[in-house]
Amino acid sequence: MKLRTFNKQALLRWLKRNGSVLKDDGRDMIVEVKPEKMERMIKTLAGREDEFRAVAVNGYFENDGSFILLYHFSNPYCILTLKCRMEEKPESMNSITNYFPEADAFEREFAEMFGIRMVDTRTSKEKEGLLLHDVKSPFHEKKVEKKDEHEIITSKSSRTSCLIPIGPQHPALLEPENFVLEVEDEVVLNAKINLGYVHRGIEKLAEQKNYLQDIFLIERICGICSGVHTVCYTACLERAAGIQAPERAEYIRTLVLELERIHSHMLWLGIFAYEMGQDTLFNYIFRDREMVLDRLEEISGNRINYGMSTIGGVRRDVNKEQLKRLRETARKIRNRAEHYLNIFSSDKSLLSRMENVGKISKLVAERFATGPNMRACGIKFDVRSDGYAAYDSISWSVVVEKGCDVLSSTLVRIKEIVESTRIIEEAASSMPEGKIKEKPLPAFRLEDVEQTNRTEAPRGELFYYIKGNGTDKPHRIKVRTPTLTNFQLLSFMLKNQHLADVPVIIASIDPCFSCCERVMVVDVRRDSKDVLTMDDLRRLSKDAR
Repeated sequence: MKLRTFNKQALLRWLKRNGSVLKDDGRDMIVEVKPEKMERMIKTLAGREDEFRAVAVNGYFENDGSFILLYHFSNPYCILTLKCRMEEKPESMNSITNYFPEADAFEREFAEMFGIRMVDTRTSKEKEGLLLHDVKSPFHEKKVEKKDEHEIITSKSSRTSCLIPIGPQHPALLEPENFVLEVEDEVVLNAKINLGYVHRGIEKLAEQKNYLQDIFLIERICGICSGVHTVCYTACLERAAGIQAPERAEYIRTLVLELERIHSHMLWLGIFAYEMGQDTLFNYIFRDREMVLDRLEEISGNRINYGMSTIGGVRRDVNKEQLKRLRETARKIRNRAEHYLNIFSSDKSLLSRMENVGKISKLVAERFATGPNMRACGIKFDVRSDGYAAYDSISWSVVVEKGCDVLSSTLVRIKEIVESTRIIEEAASSMPEGKIKEKPLPAFRLEDVEQTNRTEAPRGELFYYIKGNGTDKPHRIKVRTPTLTNFQLLSFMLKNQHLADVPVIIASIDPCFSCCERVMVVDVRRDSKDVLTMDDLRRLSKDAR
């Protein structure tokens, strides 16, 4: 996503006229806005040429009981946070999807986490929840009316369609998720995605641990993307505390991140081939992926959850022999990736399952996609261009395709494997000497400051927000994973596609739904929902014993 124009000084002047600029460190701006001005300011922001898009909707309670509402936006140059202080938590809020349609999932998640009704101003109706047991979902309505879940529905246009549920347990799904498809003559008319089968509470738990303990907790948000989560988190803390990690540490972080990218893309590519019935291709790709896992295990001790990044640098160094083997493995993987690129771009049986399947417009991708799915639509945006870790010291290129379909997203990922091998070779060859971290921090504390950060995970833009309170524990941590953005694409990608192509289309976004999960308790009989606190969980666990 290359901006037609971006004048940061003009943006700052506009922000100062409408609010109070609390922070501007070059890549992170926080602006406090009065409640009565927030909606008008968001409307104006959507009409500006800065090309911001919504990243997350967030909030927390201050010690005095006041409620802080945060809207996070980003463009290729910076992150903008609009902050609004309220005397108490509101019962309802107007949706901003009129101006930023991609905020839909973020608003629904926010509404459920804080018990706030989010109202769609176009229809004056309350938005549905994001998680599984939404009492307003079509299935629950049909149960109340004592109708069959799979009954035939007659639309106003006299067409007949039926609802087909896929999941939560299904051979085409590696994770327990539910897709409700409205199908007519094996053509998908509409699709609804239900999250919530994997219950997690990592954000809440992180507020009970200190910053160093949270590194190991956050690393387990996603096993495949564990390294990029810790780099994003620790770099966010370093920026907030004014700590500069040593150059050698930044190079080691880059090595781990690119090995992880290859690992993730090859895992996806193998499973993607399996979804198309290519069992032999699946086995070959997983065999080659083992070389990457061997290198990760050699330098970190683990195949996943590497425990490498820490506040102020990395925990383990790499020696010359390890760097030599990394270069050798990179060359081997590059040869294999180029071979797979030839297969996926020329084999007629594979092309028939990918080309013009799940096709979307570039406009939809600009709003609802991130990572390879965005770059598959010709949008040249990669967070690594921000220059975190050692990416500003290494020559590399952003991979783009222009087909806007499943084939293009596949080619982007394979070409990114090739590009990652080149980054690894250069980083391993030009590894600077020096220490790998700053002095150990016996008790890291963060003052009453707010900091955001983002990195490019294998699936796309990963966003972190951290609020300190002067102690060794965070007051609030917010994590927005790429899948929470990309899963909204499926409503567009599945529409007017054949039912047989549904597994391939779902797999094409490389979903990791566990990254999106939150904890919620729903009582369908009483038509009520609630979010558990840490004290509630402790009490329930004691009662269970």
